[in-house]
Amino acid sequence: MEDRGILYFATGAKYVAEAVASAESAKKLMPGVPIALVTDDGEASPPFDRTVTIPGGEYPLLAKVRSLGLTPFRRTVFLDSDTFVARPFEELFDLLDAFDIAAAHAPLRLSTFRFKEQGIFLGGVPTCFPEYNTGVVAYRADPGVLTALKAWVDLYQKQLAGRLKPWTWDQLSFRETIYKSGLKLATLSNEYNYRLPFPQVTCGPVKILHGRSADIAGILQQINQHRRYRVTVPERFRSVAMFIEDAD
Repeated sequence: MEDRGILYFATGAKYVAEAVASAESAKKLMPGVPIALVTDDGEASPPFDRTVTIPGGEYPLLAKVRSLGLTPFRRTVFLDSDTFVARPFEELFDLLDAFDIAAAHAPLRLSTFRFKEQGIFLGGVPTCFPEYNTGVVAYRADPGVLTALKAWVDLYQKQLAGRLKPWTWDQLSFRETIYKSGLKLATLSNEYNYRLPFPQVTCGPVKILHGRSADIAGILQQINQHRRYRVTVPERFRSVAMFIEDAD
C-alpha cells in the first residue's frame, strides 16, 4: 500500500471523462502523487496510475460511498469527479498526521427535521453539528476510519431503503456517522472545497474548485484575482443576497 494518493470514483462514460479531466488538473500540479480510480469498467490509463474495479449496477452515490473504503493508499484525498485542482494541496496529506479525517462544511444543511417525514433517520445528532460536503475528503486508512466508512455505507443503505423521494444525498448519513464515530475530524476551509454553485467566503487562493461550468478557467481567474478576504455570490443568488451596515 502506497503512503499517499488521490482517489476518484466514476461510472459511465460521462463521469469517467469528467474524472479524467479532474485528475489531469491534479497530475499537472502534483506529478509525483499517484492517482487511483474506482470504477466498474476499464483498465488503468493516464492520468490514473491504478484502477480499482467494482461490480456495476449499484446506486451511484452508494457506490461512491463504498469506494472510499477501497483506497489503495494509507493517506487518501478523495475528490468528486466534478472537481478542478487549481493549486497543489500536499498539505492535506500532512494534516492527517494529527487528524483521522477532514472535510469542508456543506453550503446547505440538508439534515432538517422534514427528512423524518421522508423516512430518513437523523439519529439524534444535535442541530449544531454541521453537515460536511463529501466531494473532498482526506482520510487515513486506519482500522478505526475504515470501520467508520463501513458504518457510513450501512447507514446510507438504511436511509435509501426508507426514502420516499427517489434520491437521498450521502451527506446526511456522513454527518451522523462522523458524529458517532469518535474520529478526530478536521474542518477544511472553503479554499479546499470551493462549491461553485453556492455563495462562498474565501481568504487566499482557491485550491480545489468543486462544481460544473463550461468556463472553469475563467471562473478561477475571477475567484483568484485577489487573495484577500472576499465573498463570491453566483448570479442565481442575487435576489436573496443581503447587505447590512458595518459593525462599529
